[in-house]
Amino acid sequence: MQKHVLYCLALLFFLIIISCVTTPEPHIPDYGEYPTNYKQIIIDHLHGPVNKGGLFDPDSIKSFKITQEPTKNTLPADYPYRKQPMDGYEVKAQYNCKNRMGGYTGISENKFLIKNGKVIWWD
Repeated sequence: MQKHVLYCLALLFFLIIISCVTTPEPHIPDYGEYPTNYKQIIIDHLHGPVNKGGLFDPDSIKSFKITQEPTKNTLPADYPYRKQPMDGYEVKAQYNCKNRMGGYTGISENKFLIKNGKVIWWD
C-alpha cells in the first residue's frame, strides 16, 4: 500500500511539473515594407550619431557601393545582445571612410538590417 501511495505522489508531482512548462510561441516573421530607397537609408544611418552606428567623419565616405540587394533575413534570438528574433531586409554595402585619426581605413563591407525605413541592426 505504501508503494502505491508513493507512486501516486510521484506521478502527481510529475504531472504538476509538466503542467508548469510552457512552450514558446512560434516566431512569425514581420519584415516590414521593402526598402526601395535602401541606399539613402544606409547613408543617413552612417551620418547619424557615433553611438548609434554613425561614422566619426561621415563626410569622408568614398567608394560607397551596395554589394547585396535587400533580402529578407531573420536574426536568431540567440544572436548577441538579442532576446528575440529580429526580422528585416539585409543589405550589404562597401565603403571607405576616415577614422578618428583622420586616416582612411580601407574598403570594408558591412551588413545592415532595415525594417520600415530604419536600420535596426548593423555589423
